[in-house]
Amino acid sequence: MSSGAPGFAGCEQKPRETFAQIQKQFEGKKVIPVGAAANRAALAEKEAGAKRNPEDFATQYNLAVTALQARKWEIALAAAAKAHSLKPDSNVAREIYAYCLQQQGKLDEAAKIWELIVTSEKPFKSMIRNNLCNYYKIRKQFQKAEMECLQALEDKDLFSPEIVHLNLGDVYLQQGRFPKAIQAIQEGLKISPNLRYAHHQLGRIALLQEDYSGAMEEFEKETANPRASWESHYYLAVAASRVVPPQLDRARKAMEKVDELRPGESAYHRAVLAELYLDAGKSEEAGKLAKEAVEGMPIFRKDQRNLAYYVLARSLSELGETEKAKDSYQKFRETESAVDGTDPQQRRRMNALERLFGSH
Repeated sequence: MSSGAPGFAGCEQKPRETFAQIQKQFEGKKVIPVGAAANRAALAEKEAGAKRNPEDFATQYNLAVTALQARKWEIALAAAAKAHSLKPDSNVAREIYAYCLQQQGKLDEAAKIWELIVTSEKPFKSMIRNNLCNYYKIRKQFQKAEMECLQALEDKDLFSPEIVHLNLGDVYLQQGRFPKAIQAIQEGLKISPNLRYAHHQLGRIALLQEDYSGAMEEFEKETANPRASWESHYYLAVAASRVVPPQLDRARKAMEKVDELRPGESAYHRAVLAELYLDAGKSEEAGKLAKEAVEGMPIFRKDQRNLAYYVLARSLSELGETEKAKDSYQKFRETESAVDGTDPQQRRRMNALERLFGSH
């Protein structure tokens, strides 16, 4: 998914592309930015330009786009709001403002702006519908999200139909409509065989269907791209640990790549790997990894320590070290308030330990 700021041509200072068109690298969830140093340099340049020309629409618009690429959400929102104030009737300005609002979780405000676009009686690019689909997905309004994607795909001049197919696939995935999700994603791959995030989504579907071999194959394809997200490497580790027989060395290597992409979280990643080993029946190795994780974690990161204590409690119990296991279980209980107890994974952990140690 390419990056780059939109250009401007002519005295009217209209963007050559809509925000959605240059937005390809932001499709999907939680993507690690590529070329962070370059993004910072570009952002500094655009901020300087905005200070020199605070009332120039093109300058503020470009600053918002560049800030999004650098994942500086507050700067992006401020610049987008300024651009919108300078051209309140522009759908291009409305689009980037609505997107920035939803990135900050201000969904009610974003809804009002999207509504202005839809009811403006002005023609707008079909790729705007793709971002509107993203908004509806956040709201869990999947029927509306599907409609926006399908309407966008009716446009024969659509800028990047493969992105819309991928987005439509995600709409179906989130509803559990896996055959339609696979079909939509594969349509995207027909247009762009190297479509980033497509194999990630196919891998997620395979994981949900407990096809771990198929999932591993898809995540291997996704992570062959040097710009693959840390999540793709993480899911590769999950798939590798669950395939029969478990490929734990591959899981470890995948988690090492996660370490590389998320520096500063090594201790937590070790706890994640420990759980993968535990689920693969390798209690002794899991216990060692969990112990190393606890030793490397800040004392205040109770959410992370909770996972490590879970692995320690289970692994020590399975190894017959009952008293040490009980001590780890107690520490698990002491830190569980820092974790979302409604999360299915956390409920699974709590239930597993309660079966071993009781509910108190």
